[in-house]
Amino acid sequence: MSRTVLFSAVAFLTASFALAAPRGVTSPTAITLPADAPAPAYVIFRGEVATGGGEAAMWFEYGLTDALGTKTAEERLRVSTTTMPVSVGVVVEGGRTYFYRVLVRNEVGVAEGERVQITATSPPSLTVVPGTATTRVGSRKQFRSLYDADGAGKGGTEDVTERTTWISANVQLAAHELGGRFFAKAIGKTTVRALYNPNGPVVSLSDVRNVAGSAELTIEAVELNASDRDKDNGQGGWGNIPFAVLIGILVTLAFTAAVIAAVHFTKRFRR
Repeated sequence: MSRTVLFSAVAFLTASFALAAPRGVTSPTAITLPADAPAPAYVIFRGEVATGGGEAAMWFEYGLTDALGTKTAEERLRVSTTTMPVSVGVVVEGGRTYFYRVLVRNEVGVAEGERVQITATSPPSLTVVPGTATTRVGSRKQFRSLYDADGAGKGGTEDVTERTTWISANVQLAAHELGGRFFAKAIGKTTVRALYNPNGPVVSLSDVRNVAGSAELTIEAVELNASDRDKDNGQGGWGNIPFAVLIGILVTLAFTAAVIAAVHFTKRFRR
C-alpha cells in the first residue's frame, strides 16, 4: 500500500513540473564575453543570453576572487530563442582585477556563463614632491608635481610643475611665487596644494577634470649664527674680544693718555 502511495506522489509531482513549464520553453543560454574598462574605476560587463523561449531575467555576478560575491540588479528579458547581447556598467576599485560571469533564469532553470577576468584602470594621480618639507622664515622651498595618467605608474610619470596651479592653504604663512616655489613668511605649518588639468589650463578650482595633489610645509624660526647666539647668551660686547686684543687696546689707551699728559705738562712748564 505504501509503495503505491509513493509512486502516485512521484507521478503527481512529475506531472506538476511538466505542466509548470510552458510548452516549447527550453533551458536558457548564458555566454560571458570580454568586458570593457572605458573609464577609471568603471567597467562594463558584457555577455550574450537566450531566454529559451520563455520569460527570463539576467544579471551579472562579480568579485575580487572567483567566489564572486556581488550581484547586479536582475533585468527582465524579452522572450527569444536566439542569443541577444546584454551589458551592465558598474563602479569598481581602480587597479584591481575582477572575476565576473553572466547568469540567466527562466521557468526551466538557471544558466551560468563562464567566469572571466578584467582589470579596472586607475584614476590619474598627481604627486607633489617632496610630500613633506621644512624650511625657515625668509627662505624659499621648491616643490614639483608629477602626473601619472593611469594612476598605477605603468606608463611612467610626467613632470608638470610649470603647468600646475599652486595654492597655499595659508597665505599668511607661505606664499606661492612661481612654478611651485613658495616663500616662507611666518612660523607654522600649512598645506601646499597642486591642481593639474591634463586637457588644458585650470579654469576653475572645482573642475572635475582637475587632478589634485598636496604636500605639508613646516616653517621654523630663522636659525641664529654664532655671533647672534652669543649675544642672546649675554656674551656680546667686550666678552667677544680676544684677551690679547684687549691688552693691546689698554696699552694704546695708556700710551695715548701719557702723551696727552706730557703735552699738557710741557705747555704749563713753558708758561
